[in-house]
Amino acid sequence: MKELMPLDQFFYALHDVPEKVEGLAEQMEPLYQQLKQIGADSPAEVILLGGNYDDSITYPPFFEKYLLGPLRDYAEMLHRKGRYLMTHTDGENQQLLALYLRAGFDIADSVCPHPMTRCRLQEIRAAFADRITIWGGIPSISLCPASTSEADFRHSIHELTERYAHESHFILGVSDMVTADADWDRLQYITERVTTMEN
Repeated sequence: MKELMPLDQFFYALHDVPEKVEGLAEQMEPLYQQLKQIGADSPAEVILLGGNYDDSITYPPFFEKYLLGPLRDYAEMLHRKGRYLMTHTDGENQQLLALYLRAGFDIADSVCPHPMTRCRLQEIRAAFADRITIWGGIPSISLCPASTSEADFRHSIHELTERYAHESHFILGVSDMVTADADWDRLQYITERVTTMEN
């Protein structure tokens, strides 16, 4: 879906010749099982398994049919070994939140809330109910002066840290990435704010 063909061609193929797409996936599966076993046998405490989900691309029926089982199985394998599973969830998550819980992974990496997506952070927190750790929460556009005013940026960081500073299952981070037009002083402000909250 990501590496072998353009996205639109993938979905055309999945619709027109599903048996061929699924057959190819079955042929590739032993390779992925070996890779997952290497991760599970490694000394790493947390394993990042793919992802980049979005409810318009990996839409709920697709996620449930093709992604839920492998995620759940790998989470169970890692849990038996005392490890944690993290996966990348930076897209539109609103319709996938319940499926994430069923998948059983431990950390939702790069959670990107409103205004970059429809989901507000408190909605994601409520859905996860401290069963999935959020890593993220700061929309990358808030670091960019062309997208967010200084006053709005500071207000959002103040509100975010006031609300979540002492809660569990939350790792503050920028979602999805710190872009080239990000303001360095804003990153420094976040650091100072978090440090102040810790003291």
